Amino acid sequence: MIKNIIRRQPLYFFTIVSRMNNYASLEKRNDTATYLHPDRQAVLVVNNHVIGMIGEIHPVNQKNLGLEIRAAAGTVNLNKLLELFTQKSGYKPGSPYPAVTRDIAFTVLRNVEHTAVVAAIKKADPLIIEVELFDVFEGKNIPAGKKSMAYHVVYQAGDRTLEAGEVDKVHSKVEKLLEKEFKASLRI
Repeated sequence: MIKNIIRRQPLYFFTIVSRMNNYASLEKRNDTATYLHPDRQAVLVVNNHVIGMIGEIHPVNQKNLGLEIRAAAGTVNLNKLLELFTQKSGYKPGSPYPAVTRDIAFTVLRNVEHTAVVAAIKKADPLIIEVELFDVFEGKNIPAGKKSMAYHVVYQAGDRTLEAGEVDKVHSKVEKLLEKEFKASLRI
């Protein structure tokens, strides 16, 4: 019976269930919602918690709504779903405090690799949560055998709003690290 229910349901609902692998299942229930067909409804169960339901709208309700074809309805409690997956996976939500983005541009030898630069910057301080390359340039105004690289560096704390002086101090630390590890020359 569940297979018949699943075959008739919208694709997006399958996607939710299929991506949850062993964590989720659809279970046949006849008493979930009275506006649904009693034999064509199921609940979505994750880690033994009912977090949603899906089913075909009852023919009487379909007629009252003016629907000429079969229709389905479903709900998923996304807050509960996130809570359950957070517990299972150890996921930690992002900080509620604002992030600060600073850009840094420098020249280095042509053979310096992006991945090495990102790894070094991320290790500089725990307040650095993201490093994104946004420009690489070789040519006019760049010395031979060198390239210019520019990055967005994102700073954020999990327990407070960062102050400008605090970010300045860590950003200065990043600049010194690049000069030391990669012989980088900062560009203004």
